[in-house]
Amino acid sequence: MKQTKTKTARLLSGACTIVTIVTACSVILLARITSAQTVSYTDNFESPTLNPFWRIIANAGSVTVPSTAQAHSGSNSVQFNSLSNAGQKGIYLRHDLEQPSFGQISVWFYDNGAGVGSANYLTLTASGPNGGMNLFTQDYDFGPGTDGHYYKYDATGVPATTTALPRSQGWHQFAINTQAGSVTLSVDGTAVYSGAADLPVSSFAFGMYGPTWRPAWTTSFDDFQATLVHEPRLSIRVSQVELCWTSITNATYRVDYRSDLTTNTWLTLSNCVPSAGIETCIYDRVPRGQPQRFYRVVATNCVPGI
Repeated sequence: MKQTKTKTARLLSGACTIVTIVTACSVILLARITSAQTVSYTDNFESPTLNPFWRIIANAGSVTVPSTAQAHSGSNSVQFNSLSNAGQKGIYLRHDLEQPSFGQISVWFYDNGAGVGSANYLTLTASGPNGGMNLFTQDYDFGPGTDGHYYKYDATGVPATTTALPRSQGWHQFAINTQAGSVTLSVDGTAVYSGAADLPVSSFAFGMYGPTWRPAWTTSFDDFQATLVHEPRLSIRVSQVELCWTSITNATYRVDYRSDLTTNTWLTLSNCVPSAGIETCIYDRVPRGQPQRFYRVVATNCVPGI
């Protein structure tokens, strides 16, 4: 006569005890590591070739490096060149991080579109798994009191917003400061937006863009800086469970499992398990990504090894 016995499923130092059927407990522990990794990136574009740190995106345009046309510091900068009526403009230097990180990103740009009725957008942008944020100029400036005369920003959950800071010809700085729970966007050291958000960065870029019909344009960027903090997250996964049940001498048992109590059929995990005395145990590997598994123990009359 077959019957289902009481058993215990043990997980590391914890235990789950259920009569007849027990769920294999899946344990995932997240531990925050207090020693975070801080990495700093700087580029003043003085080198004779572009640092391989950057990936060039050049739609209807090109990037010149080094360029002596303008320089915020030193002798050189990086120059962006767009074409007119050659498709949607999009010329950037971009970098993708291995892991999303918080930190500060800034770049200087030469705003030669200030006071000009038709130009190209200039931008610093950063994005990650939760969204992104941008500082930018319009591709036109018709003077004080008009929308394009002021620096602008947007972010995930924040629509495009015009700041109170007027544009002017010359060098200016865009800066993004994103921390766990907060974002601050600044122009020339003045915060134009501060808000609650959790926007880690996995990529950032700066450059120039605009519709195909806007004029061909050339401008410069210089003195890029980024200080990013990556906080590793430790995941601890249970990879094996020990299944134990009360047993009697000279008995044999079969252990079955299934992933759902109502829809799946029982599958044999181990057949004809000989009793080890008053308690018998076997092990089962916990497959990665499997949310649950149910077990039962059935007394049998089999002969081990046959």
